Amino acid sequence: TNVEVRHGDIEVVGGTKLRDNSVDTVLLSNVLFQVEDGAGLASEIGRILKPQGRLVVIDWADSFNNIGPHENMIIPEDQARAFFEQKGYIFEGPIKAGAHHYGFTMQKK
Repeated sequence: TNVEVRHGDIEVVGGTKLRDNSVDTVLLSNVLFQVEDGAGLASEIGRILKPQGRLVVIDWADSFNNIGPHENMIIPEDQARAFFEQKGYIFEGPIKAGAHHYGFTMQKK
């Protein structure tokens, strides 16, 4: 009863139509390789997360046997982490995400 599905644009500030500082945790799973405006994505996540809110990132670590994104579309873990750190997120640590994915958590300042 506490899950509400919404359609929106995660790369545009205000695009999710969620209130500022209204979300405890954002789960960003298998999305980074599709994002065209990473700065917009990070800004929208920062807008909706509560202070000290958590961002959980899970994405493809490789492209195996043509399952998953093409290898040139994969965002390596170190680049994903650095991108969010540059936007002011604080790295908390890695999480297990399976054989072909990486995962980590970050906190909003």
